Amino acid sequence: MMRSARHVGNLLSTHMTLPIALLLLVLQTLLSACVAQEVPFGIGTVRLSWQDPGRDNRSIEARIHYPADSGGEGVPIAMEGGPFPIVVLGHGYQIGINSYDYLWQYLVPRGYIVVLADTETVLFPSHGEFGKDLAFLVDAMQAEGANPGSAFYGRIAATSAVMGHSMGGGATVLSAQHSVNITTIVPLAAAETNPSAIGAAAGVYVPMLIVSGSGDCVTPIGSHQGPMYDAMPSSCKFHVTITDGSHCQFAQNATLCNIGQGLACPFRSYVDDAVQKALTKECVGLWLDATLKGNLDTWSAFEPWLVNQAAMGSLAYRGLCVSGEGEGEGEGEGEGEGEREGEGELVLTAPNGGEEWEAGAVHIIRWNDPTGIAGPNVRLGLHRGADFLEWVNRKTENDGRYYWKLPAQLEAGPGYRIRVQSYADNALRDYTDDAFSVLHAPLAWLAPDFQETWSMGEI
Repeated sequence: MMRSARHVGNLLSTHMTLPIALLLLVLQTLLSACVAQEVPFGIGTVRLSWQDPGRDNRSIEARIHYPADSGGEGVPIAMEGGPFPIVVLGHGYQIGINSYDYLWQYLVPRGYIVVLADTETVLFPSHGEFGKDLAFLVDAMQAEGANPGSAFYGRIAATSAVMGHSMGGGATVLSAQHSVNITTIVPLAAAETNPSAIGAAAGVYVPMLIVSGSGDCVTPIGSHQGPMYDAMPSSCKFHVTITDGSHCQFAQNATLCNIGQGLACPFRSYVDDAVQKALTKECVGLWLDATLKGNLDTWSAFEPWLVNQAAMGSLAYRGLCVSGEGEGEGEGEGEGEGEREGEGELVLTAPNGGEEWEAGAVHIIRWNDPTGIAGPNVRLGLHRGADFLEWVNRKTENDGRYYWKLPAQLEAGPGYRIRVQSYADNALRDYTDDAFSVLHAPLAWLAPDFQETWSMGEI
């Protein structure tokens, strides 16, 4: 499992000059790679083809990269670790599968089988058939894992993702309706398709991560990925936008894409290619670890990573993943225990006992209010033992989460609790079920503070 380097991530939660921010981003990625796994996997490679009897024996070819004890063509799949989740990847229009080497080279050592769909490479591709191809490959690989005669027998996990870029991103959205084995979808700079990916998004209920570039003039967010996100009814979806990211930098050595992009938006400058790819890999890796491997540590790291990157201006995002866990209540100026009553009540869900939160770092306070009983606003308070310490926020929107930068001077130790209560009715309240602890950060920025702006010439 890849984890962000936590202490470096905390440094990224403050505004810094661009050169320092880029240096720390690269450092974070390098440290993450070092702690990704105790024993990294080698990469095996094989090409397979299938015929789909449901579509007149349509031929579907793919190149597959998988974890192995030693790298090479046709080597056995790794027998230690696993089973390994599937990631099917759809290419962009006139972009070959070799243009996504950076993604599979990153994912396979983390314990994923990456399947590169090598269909619809023609001048006039069928988006609908491509979406069906991606779904077919998910089902075909799951069948390989259940087939005693397959080299993948018993080594494939039950979870699968479909990920795609540009045309492949739109086809990724289309694919979700064609297979019950798809656990999550990850469109990158997704393009609207025919049939409509925007229309198909209205029927997608699996978790979705969309990654876009704010500088994308080939498939602009406002007419492509944005409407897809808005149309999707899933209770677990995120849209991440890389600052000044381009359309074609989600691929590599994509000559025709780069020519088209240059004609569509001449003289446009973008974020450094290496930075865009590093952000893409880290974001996608955390998401897949959480959704395909069910890694709770990664779930708890995903949004704080987004918060840190957003704080330094590397990206913007929107989204929420509602787990459906517990409901309850919260209080007035200092004392009194809220009681967990059941559905329809105001309930604090995080922190909820046993967490260790670092002073000076950004953490997410979460609560549920499914019926809106607390009204449009809530208060958040901090307690230790029987003592009320301070208001975290006296009035904030009742949207289920609040990004809190713990004061760097907060005393380290156990016994802390958070309270959420209705702003309009102090009787509607809930507390952390069990206490959480505050840890001293081994290295903390004292200035500039979180979201603070400094002007040139100031002392």
